[in-house]
Amino acid sequence: MCFMKRTAIVITGLIAAITMTVSDSIPSVHAEESVKHVLYMEGKQANETDMFIQNGQMFVSLKQLAAAFGLPLTYSLTDELFTYHDYKLAAGDHTVLVWGNSYRGYQINIRAAGEESWENDAVVYKPELNCQPESDYCEVIKEKYRGPVARDGRLYVPIRMIAKALDLTMDVQKKNNQFFVDLVKR
Repeated sequence: MCFMKRTAIVITGLIAAITMTVSDSIPSVHAEESVKHVLYMEGKQANETDMFIQNGQMFVSLKQLAAAFGLPLTYSLTDELFTYHDYKLAAGDHTVLVWGNSYRGYQINIRAAGEESWENDAVVYKPELNCQPESDYCEVIKEKYRGPVARDGRLYVPIRMIAKALDLTMDVQKKNNQFFVDLVKR
């Protein structure tokens, strides 16, 4: 019985030593200085859940952006070869369209208010696609994709792209180890 107790103690000690050695070799996220990003929309600070940083880009919730600027936002689904999510933001003399899905990516267009045709849309962002020859069956090239992202049931848009589409002024200030981003109407 004494042998089994000693063996258990030795094994426990070895596991603890291995765990400490392995954890010491993995850089701690908390040990690094993290850069904090703070977003303001029309002078009001956005919640951290309304934005995130990915691949060096700041993304903001389209729904929260629309609410912050008092812009009507509509949403619909279109079933074609794929099911597409269609978002429209009415911004005075133009409409911003964000449409797509996670398979083909999302595109951002600007259309004159009242226009129904896609022919005259200005393209702010169009994902690169890999299409089968002579087919509409295409998928987004994920390595090159930098457009809107669906996350936790919400659509997030790259802040620089949506600022351009909505004709917003974007001011970025860096103080100490923080970036302050302010979006305001022109």
